[in-house]
Amino acid sequence: MKATFGVLLMAILSLAGCKDDDFSEAPFRCKINGKEFIANSDLISVSVSGGNNYYIQATRVANPLNDDLYGEIKLDIIVDSVGTIQLNAANTWRWSNNGGDTFRSDGNDPGTLTVTSLDISGKRMTGTFELTAYGGSSGTDTRSVTEGFFDVSW
Repeated sequence: MKATFGVLLMAILSLAGCKDDDFSEAPFRCKINGKEFIANSDLISVSVSGGNNYYIQATRVANPLNDDLYGEIKLDIIVDSVGTIQLNAANTWRWSNNGGDTFRSDGNDPGTLTVTSLDISGKRMTGTFELTAYGGSSGTDTRSVTEGFFDVSW
């Protein structure tokens, strides 16, 4: 019994300290109100429709042993080339924390997303983003999203 408990305790403690990636190396990351959101590397997906409409979904699984930000961030963007686009009604950013509040980009206060590299034949895109996201239980709560970065393949 003691051995089983010891093994279980060691497993729990090792998971408590685990991060999927270091923030500066994570393929999809941002800070929301200064707190790190790091997507689980195996939970990043990209789909493309119409040749230039990219849907990027990045998920961070909740860990009950810490208070990391978790949930899903979804980017639905129209990209033709390297450059900066506004996050608005046509190009959206959304974060929901697994059934809780949802925050979105807003066309009245658009953020920016900059595609720094787009390799269509190699099926890879990198970029950065920042915005003020609106939503929450009141619908008018805000979250500052900074240091957004993605390096995705499809």
